[in-house]
Amino acid sequence: IYFLFLDAKEKNMGILIINGSPRLDNKTYLVCERVEKICKKKNIDCELMNLYELENNFEQYQNHVFRHNMILWCIPEYNRSFTSVVKLFVEKLGVECLSKKLSGIIATSIGPSARAGLNQSANLLFSMDSVVVTPGIEYYFLTKDTDKINKNISILIDNMNYFEKKLF
Repeated sequence: IYFLFLDAKEKNMGILIINGSPRLDNKTYLVCERVEKICKKKNIDCELMNLYELENNFEQYQNHVFRHNMILWCIPEYNRSFTSVVKLFVEKLGVECLSKKLSGIIATSIGPSARAGLNQSANLLFSMDSVVVTPGIEYYFLTKDTDKINKNISILIDNMNYFEKKLF
């Protein structure tokens, strides 16, 4: 498969933002848009990918993942874990595609169970040989403190940039 042989110069050194929701126009997408705005303010290239289109676009998505060193997963919490579309995507990608990638995680929820989704998704990415940057973010939609949330997202993005420079 050609994407395995791309030169490093063809890699995009920005952040791939993955909307891990199986639904169109949901709250996790709003978080992805917020991350995009913060990246643009910091002059960081970013690209948004929505997993609700996974079935028809897997090969294209696989190429996007390969081209990026950094992946920011925005994952809604479902039943104290994360969505099946993320599980399917990671399973189809395989260890080879995620190995040594730098991942950040934002777990979205309407309640305090976001921590469970964050922990479960971090464990999955660790098992796929991805380097998971901490702190991950628990994003509660019922929280009114958007300044704190924006600051936490900014810190996560800064941490990803720092480690990307150290590792790559």
